[in-house]
Amino acid sequence: MPMVAQAHKKVRAYTKSSRSRKEKRRPWTCKEDESMRKLVEGNGTKQWTVIAEKLNEIFPNATRTGKQCRERWHNHLNPGINKDGWSLDEEITLFSIHAKLGNKWAEISNYLTGRTDNAIKNHFYSTLRKQYRLLKGMDSTKDQLKKHCSHLASSVLIGLKKKHKKREDQEFAKSQEEFFDCFPAMPCSPPDFDEDFSYRDCEFVVHGHQIDLPTPVYPIVYEEAPMEFAWLDSPNLPDEVFLMPLDSLDEKS
Repeated sequence: MPMVAQAHKKVRAYTKSSRSRKEKRRPWTCKEDESMRKLVEGNGTKQWTVIAEKLNEIFPNATRTGKQCRERWHNHLNPGINKDGWSLDEEITLFSIHAKLGNKWAEISNYLTGRTDNAIKNHFYSTLRKQYRLLKGMDSTKDQLKKHCSHLASSVLIGLKKKHKKREDQEFAKSQEEFFDCFPAMPCSPPDFDEDFSYRDCEFVVHGHQIDLPTPVYPIVYEEAPMEFAWLDSPNLPDEVFLMPLDSLDEKS
């Protein structure tokens, strides 16, 4: 008889805990959320037991606890929560601090303004699952994720830092282009030549940067000749060309 009674007590205890778990999973309604906001506005964010009691008076079938109200506020209803997509800098901060502190989500949240403990933890493991799928080509189980957590987190952090370096390089290149675009192109002044210098003996035709000399008369004896250079007037950027007197070449030919 005592054994039967003990078994009966175990069944009752299991039924009670199962019922409480179902109550915890009950989704919050929009009306409950709106009432929660008003109750927090009137009672602050410390008296969660009082807020839960008043909320249950408004919604008798809700049976919310103070812990549930606190978690609902801090993870979903607080207007200071950042629900935007995660930036690259935030992800680098998350994985860098996690490498030092481990799974201390409350402490990590101090480095990520507006991110809740729950949001940080969810994003961390979500990123690990994506990294595992990228490396292994398949989804991970909970045990596999736990076993390879350190390796996956390190590989994610390396990838994030590479992205950050690439973005910095692109921003630097863009800033350089914008900087030089601020200065309009100005024509260069031609250099001052000696007064005795004359162009009359210089027979050449200029095509862009190419100088076509007259057809030489053979035999040709190549010899270094004096050379000068000048800038041509141009509406855009001046072209640099070389001018070579042909007296010595004609004499040799």
